[in-house]
Amino acid sequence: MGTEKDEIGRNTSQANSPFGTFITPEQLRAQQRGSVEAVYDLQTLEKLAAIAGYAETFLTAPHPKLGRKGAVCPYVRGSLDRCYLKLGGCNVMSTEPTVVVRNMARVIDIFQGMLPDASDEPGESMYRTILVVFTELSAKEGSELVEAVQKLLKPGFIDQGLMIGEFYPSCPAKGLHSDEFRPLQTPVPCLAVREITLFDAPFMLEDDLYVAGYLRRFGQAGAERLAKAISTIATGPDRVVSVRNMLRAYPVMCPHISDHASRA
Repeated sequence: MGTEKDEIGRNTSQANSPFGTFITPEQLRAQQRGSVEAVYDLQTLEKLAAIAGYAETFLTAPHPKLGRKGAVCPYVRGSLDRCYLKLGGCNVMSTEPTVVVRNMARVIDIFQGMLPDASDEPGESMYRTILVVFTELSAKEGSELVEAVQKLLKPGFIDQGLMIGEFYPSCPAKGLHSDEFRPLQTPVPCLAVREITLFDAPFMLEDDLYVAGYLRRFGQAGAERLAKAISTIATGPDRVVSVRNMLRAYPVMCPHISDHASRA
């Protein structure tokens, strides 16, 4: 394994940082056209454009395998319209997650700085999204790194009111409404940072740390959502038992929660 300097490649906009400048899809296209000075080389711009295209076309449209009506992600169109979706390259050249994990605080700072104007409607902050695109690794290497970083950071992100999602070409994660749908398969490996919502309960079930952080943030409303999730989402029996026990131990509990859990 090389030094941190060896593991960071080109296109770095800040000393000793693996992350480049975070830009909107429209700013990306302006750089590709040559309308403004590019902050990335052409190869990196192409990879960023592939992810921008995934967000702008795939996530904002219906899909026959989605299992429900509407867009694949109901929030992305609003994020794009508000210029609250930004993406940037991460030029690490190793699958060792330490460099990325150590520097993700910068990404959180950028995300938290994307605050709505005081005149905006309540709830505007939920449209903020940052996509960290791993531009210097192969699909296999990038996928391994994305998985490792997401697993290490997700509990802490939940505690901060954030979600960190993994996306890569062979991502096996199924859609919530269809076992045949694979919505997280992207042309280039990347991580997505966004605000956590009450509706994220299905993404908490796989780990007790996720469940605990979610309950701390959403309280009784979160407990209700988790109870519903374990009764409707395909989850291993060990996880069902563990989540059910955590819900039973929760101090403020709705009467129907144990009924939901017992049917899972």
